[in-house]
Amino acid sequence: MNVWRKWIWPILKGLLVVVVIAAIAKMAFFPGGPTEEELVPTGSLADPTVTPVVATITNDLTVKGTVTQDEVQTGKIPMEGIVQEVYVNVGSAVGFGEVIASIKRETPAEPTTNADGSQTAGETKVSWDEVTAPATGTVTTLDLLPNQPVQVGQDAITVTPSQLIVAGEIPAVQRYRLTTQPTDAEVTITGGPAAFTCTDLKITSGTTPTTGGTGTGTGGGGTGTGTQATDQTKSKVTCRVPDGVEAFAGVETSMIIHGGIAENVLTIPITAVKGQAGTGTVTVVGDDGTHEERTVTLGLSDGTSVEVVDGLAETDTILQFVPGATRPPDPCEPDPATGEVSEECGAGGSL
Repeated sequence: MNVWRKWIWPILKGLLVVVVIAAIAKMAFFPGGPTEEELVPTGSLADPTVTPVVATITNDLTVKGTVTQDEVQTGKIPMEGIVQEVYVNVGSAVGFGEVIASIKRETPAEPTTNADGSQTAGETKVSWDEVTAPATGTVTTLDLLPNQPVQVGQDAITVTPSQLIVAGEIPAVQRYRLTTQPTDAEVTITGGPAAFTCTDLKITSGTTPTTGGTGTGTGGGGTGTGTQATDQTKSKVTCRVPDGVEAFAGVETSMIIHGGIAENVLTIPITAVKGQAGTGTVTVVGDDGTHEERTVTLGLSDGTSVEVVDGLAETDTILQFVPGATRPPDPCEPDPATGEVSEECGAGGSL
């Protein structure tokens, strides 16, 4: 028993320690696993391609708008002369083109020289003209008095129109989609009557923001001047609410501007075209994989696809995206930060 404790047990513990140390050293400095083979990438990235398809392009612009009172209209003096009569007062109801005042101008004629050297005064030429109402509505200001001398272009009268309008705005670049100038739009009032045709459609450059601009002034007396900057990146869209439609200023609307329809035409995604008004260029992919930039003639667009009038065949293959261009985000993909889907998802040509 003493021999076991004194000799055998210490020797066994020492051997066990040596074995453990040897095993650790082997794993650390002499790995015995199979050598991993070098990984070589075998995949490849290819630009996505599409082929033209025959489809129908409906070029409708949907614009969010608001019913509002039309802007005050100003009537100007058409001719230099003297005011003879004024037929209305401030607060009078007038119709578009109604005569507001009459103007008389007398132009002396050059004298004629007689045979004996004397001169005979020429007959004075008398001209008449009229100031007319610039809109149907109520006279707001009237700067005319009988016997008052007036000049051409001078402000004579302002009229607040009685008719309501629908007003909205579109990005100025969207005007390229309108190959012709529409004269009306289909309007739906939110929570209101059935859709109706809004007439006298106008699209004008630049919109004035409700805030911003520049100005100068002084305190105390309260004098000063200021201007509002015009946003040239947007265009203002207005049309007149017809008589008989019940509408109120301030209600929201949806305005559809019909820009035309092209049936059974060759179409491609707008992402494939560089330049989208009149003419553009696409990248054609050959059978051997080579790329060729080709000019195409374009027609109507619905904001997603565009009509190809000339330059491509249905059998051609083109790049889906313009080389070097940033691919547009998918509006139907949830926002990574909020998880919400854009309102543009499924809106097509809506604005």
